[in-house]
This record gives sequence, C-alpha cells and structure tokens, in this order.
Amino acid sequence: MTDLKAIAAKLRNLFCLSDFQKRYGGDDRIQVKTHNGKVLEKNEAFPYGFYAKAKSGKALVFCQGGNFDNFEILPVLKDAPVFRPALEDGDAAIYTGEGSYIVLREKGGLEIYTRQKGDIKVFCEGNERREINGNSTKTIGGNEDRFVDGDHHSLINGKGKQTVHGDYEWNIDGSLDINVAGNVRINGEIIYLN
Repeated sequence: MTDLKAIAAKLRNLFCLSDFQKRYGGDDRIQVKTHNGKVLEKNEAFPYGFYAKAKSGKALVFCQGGNFDNFEILPVLKDAPVFRPALEDGDAAIYTGEGSYIVLREKGGLEIYTRQKGDIKVFCEGNERREINGNSTKTIGGNEDRFVDGDHHSLINGKGKQTVHGDYEWNIDGSLDINVAGNVRINGEIIYLN
C-alpha cells in the first residue's frame, strides 16, 4: 500500500515559497530559507536572455519530485511594492525597484529612463543606422565628444539647424570639402590659420 503521508509531503514540497536571505558575490549564488526553516543555496534559474540581481523578496523553490536534494531556485519575487513603469496592454518592461526602466511599447515605441544622473552607454562593434521620420531634439547640458574612426555621412532632406552657445571647434586631420547650393551667412570673424 502506498504511503499517503510521503506522497502528500512530496506534493507539498514540490513548490516552496521561501524567504530571500543573502546573495554571494563571487559566483552569484543566493541563500533562501524555506517555510520549514531549511536553508538552501544555489544560483537562481533565469530564462534565457534575462538576468537580474534582486536585493530582497521571496523566492519560489521548485523541488523535482518533491525532494529538497534536487531543487531549482526560481527568480526572486518582490515582497513589497516597488516602482514599476506605467504599461498599456501589450507593453513589456525591464525595470529596477528604484525607478530606472526600459519599456518596449506594443505600438512601436521605446522608452529608456535612468533615475539617476549618469551615462547612457551604447557600444557598437559594426555599423550604426538611425532613421528618424519626424522631429529629433537633442539637448546636451554638458560636453559632447564625438569620435568617428571611419566614414561619417550626414544627410538632411529638409531644414537643419545647429546652435552653439559657447565655443565650437573642428579638428580635421585630412581633407574637408564643403559644397553649398545656397547661401552661407557668417555673423562673426573668419580667421584663417596656416
């Protein structure tokens, strides 16, 4: 006859909601404590292409066959209200509990927001292509350095305007060809240096 208590224990232990205890720095293991006081340590099991390091919360432990000797710790769940970006049906987001986020809009938009002042870094090992079929505004409250190690082409099929409040310097180590099919207006002094 089958031991019903053993079967019930295995079913009860199949999924176990546990308290997040701590994260280890060297190999990304985390420690959780189950409802019955058992301490488990292992790396979280994330789906391919997603990885996060939660600081607190609950962890769902999946014990294969209801056996605590063969378990996986699923990603840590929030245990208190945290910031989440406002989403509409069909949207997807990656976000931190403190307010930085990336939102992919179902309607085609992309929003990137960093809560703290700092850098947004984009590294491209190949070609970059940007197409803007509308208006683009770029405001820089500090310095901008642009380094092009190769060819650079700018094409404006409309009106283009560049306003510089301060000093603007071009350093060209090569040839510069400027073709103007209209008027050039310079309000200031042109200095030629040889």
